[in-house]
Amino acid sequence: MFGVLVIGAPGAGKSTFCAGLADIFDQIHRPYITINLDPANDFVLYKTDYSIKEMITVEDVMDRLGLGPNGALKYCIDTLCRNRTWLLQKILDNKDKYLIIDCPGQLELYKSEGDLCKVFTSLLLIF
Repeated sequence: MFGVLVIGAPGAGKSTFCAGLADIFDQIHRPYITINLDPANDFVLYKTDYSIKEMITVEDVMDRLGLGPNGALKYCIDTLCRNRTWLLQKILDNKDKYLIIDCPGQLELYKSEGDLCKVFTSLLLIF
């Protein structure tokens, strides 16, 4: 199993990079899947096979819980962490394909004990 976990600051071009990589894989007929882990990304530039938005969205959390954008994003990532078997199963179901994983850009989500780190550690265990 091979893949790329695309992380970086907001506006750095993570989704653009994922779209470009998907285009290249289409041209060379390499099987791949794209996974969007950014629940606030409304402008995905590539065909998304799986998205955290299937589970939860920032907009829904803001409406339902009255949180601001950053609090809602943190809540969404916490929900992903608690339900990471959903993501792991999607990946295991496609273990013969290259993974392109587009991550959120908010740096506070990547602290050493943060929920995204727990999700990434779980990913490493299945590789």
